[in-house]
Amino acid sequence: MEEGQLAGFAATCDDEFLHFATALHTWGSGLAPRAHDEVLDHLRAQGRATAWLRVFDENERAVRFYRRHGWVPTDSTSRTEFPPHPTLRRFERDLERGAAASPA
Repeated sequence: MEEGQLAGFAATCDDEFLHFATALHTWGSGLAPRAHDEVLDHLRAQGRATAWLRVFDENERAVRFYRRHGWVPTDSTSRTEFPPHPTLRRFERDLERGAAASPA
């Protein structure tokens, strides 16, 4: 990575892990797991005991990443308003023990 080059971004809203992405040129560098853990530390520092996020079912790479980092898929799904209306699945994680939350 070159200095000043965008490597990724993350956003939270209350206990929702709202947005998370890393630039393609950083994939495989270890940046994503480190950034993920920083976001979880941020949520813990705000006093959050659990967190949740939504992932496109079809995004197998993201699903594998979140499962590997302790997130548990739930039965809660929704569809986006944008064609072709892919399915978003809710994942949850227990932040207190660093373990995955029980599915809702």
